Amino acid sequence: MGNRRAKTILHLISSFDSSETKRVLGAILPRLDEYAPCVIAFRGRTPDAALSIGREVALESHFSGEKTFRAAAWLLRERIRPSVVHVWDSQLAATGVRLAKIFRAKSVAFVDECDPWIFDSARGALAADAALFAQDAVRKFHARCVSARASKWESLPHFVELPSNLSRTREEILEALELPKDALLIGCAGPPRAWKRWKWAIWSIDSIVRVHPTARLVFLCDSRGTQAEERVVRETQLFARQYERENIVRFSAAYEEILPHLDVFWNLQSTPGAARSMLEAGGAGVPIVTTDAALGDDFLPLETLHIIPTLGETLAAARATHGVLHRPQETQEKSAQLRQFIAKRYSLDAYLKRLREIYER
Repeated sequence: MGNRRAKTILHLISSFDSSETKRVLGAILPRLDEYAPCVIAFRGRTPDAALSIGREVALESHFSGEKTFRAAAWLLRERIRPSVVHVWDSQLAATGVRLAKIFRAKSVAFVDECDPWIFDSARGALAADAALFAQDAVRKFHARCVSARASKWESLPHFVELPSNLSRTREEILEALELPKDALLIGCAGPPRAWKRWKWAIWSIDSIVRVHPTARLVFLCDSRGTQAEERVVRETQLFARQYERENIVRFSAAYEEILPHLDVFWNLQSTPGAARSMLEAGGAGVPIVTTDAALGDDFLPLETLHIIPTLGETLAAARATHGVLHRPQETQEKSAQLRQFIAKRYSLDAYLKRLREIYER
């Protein structure tokens, strides 16, 4: 074990402030104790967001070339020579590939999202020595839209750590959201840049409250994201206000606290994003209403989900949600089956085993 400790894994992330970064790296780094971890972020950090591994730094940089230069300079100054450069955000892929070439290391890039408006958004990630796909649907999307060597593509499904206990009660959550005690919570999560798809959620909740007056919509988003993401959140809030629906729509960054208390989880985006959120919702026993575009060949069992058309028709989402709320026995059976499937297939141990294989190959 002592010899392998010399192998350093450099993890590139956008920001230490991201709640998802803290969940993922905070779970895997302590368990990959045979490697020496090093983390570089390119946006400011807050004191409570540190991963406490001793070899981490935030380098305030905005351009790809600047990020490469500053990261390389810091690594040389600290006498750190990575064996693997692991990029967790496809927007940093070009930086990761260049750093890997500088230090003659292996480049690994995670490809989780695909944006239909920018078809080559992950081109840099696909140029890495190993491009990691958590969903088969995302892999197929890039196979159609991006020319790349598929032989370098690796499968690395997400992992889910099921909560053993809840940090806050439902009553506390509703009070924090300033919602009545009998409110039905319907939640959306995912990249804020897909806000145009979130408009469908606002239109859909408008249809649902006519039948279920206590239904409320909660957008779970990281309030400390990029300036562009924060602007998108403000635009979505303004959109809800324009349609006089601000009283039934809430925004919160308390993702982990609210998710287990949702009555329904929505994934109404037309792209296969928010995969981890779907798994975490299903793992918490929350019924999922999703578009069929978010489903790979073997991502989740179709019979455990409530599926609507790809284009996110608002009435279809409303009908599916009404079915979830109107048939509680059937909903509970589906949710229990889904939870068992996720616990078996998306374990952290399986994720770590696969990650070690990729690092050592």
